Amino acid sequence: MEKEGLGLAITEGKRPLSQEAYKLLAKTLFHSEKKEHIFGHVFLVLDWTLMKRAENYVNCKINHITFQNNCLVFEFAKSNSHQRGESHIAPWHVYANPHMPWCCPVLSLARYLFSFPEVLKGDMPLFDGTSQYARYHNLFSNLLTCLKSELFDLGFYLEI
Repeated sequence: MEKEGLGLAITEGKRPLSQEAYKLLAKTLFHSEKKEHIFGHVFLVLDWTLMKRAENYVNCKINHITFQNNCLVFEFAKSNSHQRGESHIAPWHVYANPHMPWCCPVLSLARYLFSFPEVLKGDMPLFDGTSQYARYHNLFSNLLTCLKSELFDLGFYLEI
C-alpha cells in the first residue's frame, strides 16, 4: 500500500519476456558471428526452452546432455524440490525448431559446440570458466540497450 500511495511500481522481481521479444533477441544473437554472441544465444535459448533456474545449466556438464529419439535430453542433479541432488522426477527433453532456426535449441547448442570445441573434452562444464551467469547478464543487458527501440515497439519497456 505504501508504494502505491507514493506512485511507485507495486510489482517486484523480473518482468516477463514476451515471445516476440524473445524471438527478436534470439534472432539478433543468431545472426551474429561473434563468439560471445554465440555463447549468449545458446544461454538465452536454453534459458527459454528449459524453463529451469539458470544455475542448473550454468553448472551442467557436457556429459549430462545426450541426444535420444530426436531430442536433446538434459539430466540435472538438482531441482527446486530436490536440492541435495537426490533422485529427480525425469530428464528434460528439448526438441528442435526447424521453422525458426534462431529459436532452435539443437542448432544453438551445435553452433556453440563448434565455436567452443574444448567443451567436448571429457567431464567439462557446458559453460567453462567462472561467473558465467554474470557474463550472460552483462551481454543480455547490453543487447537490451542496443535493441531498446525495437523492444519498445513490441511493448517491452526497459527501465534503465
